Amino acid sequence: MTGYPICVLCVDDNEYIREALYRRLARFPEFRLVGSLPCADDLVSEAVRTGAQIVLLDMNMPGKDPIEAARELAATAPSVRIIALSGYLDAPMVDRALEAGLCGYLSKSEEPAALVSALRRAAAGEMVLSPEVARGYVWWAAATDVSDVGRAAV
Repeated sequence: MTGYPICVLCVDDNEYIREALYRRLARFPEFRLVGSLPCADDLVSEAVRTGAQIVLLDMNMPGKDPIEAARELAATAPSVRIIALSGYLDAPMVDRALEAGLCGYLSKSEEPAALVSALRRAAAGEMVLSPEVARGYVWWAAATDVSDVGRAAV
């Protein structure tokens, strides 16, 4: 992904989270928050309409299942990088998200500098996982039949 600013769409049912992300990203000229949604119902159309390059997606919201919406977005606009930003860090949820095409999974408790770093890395094409997420996922995958996991993300 090249070009600045990097356009970010935030999808979270908590308006305080959306506001905090706006304030956080406004401090960095390389990012522009191009929109926010309170649910994943219109994720695909809004991501396409706004030209979002990165989507920060909560995993637990009313309305359309965020993972299904992410799967649809990945099929419609494969260049959009989708990152879960969630308080739900259980490994099976992380697995479902990665299988749906997300390029990362971050904890909502992530420090601001770590979040910005993760966005930069995702924009550069890297997979991004919070250390907390990565530890839990690796332990879970190690205890799970790898053929059930279905990918080499581990």
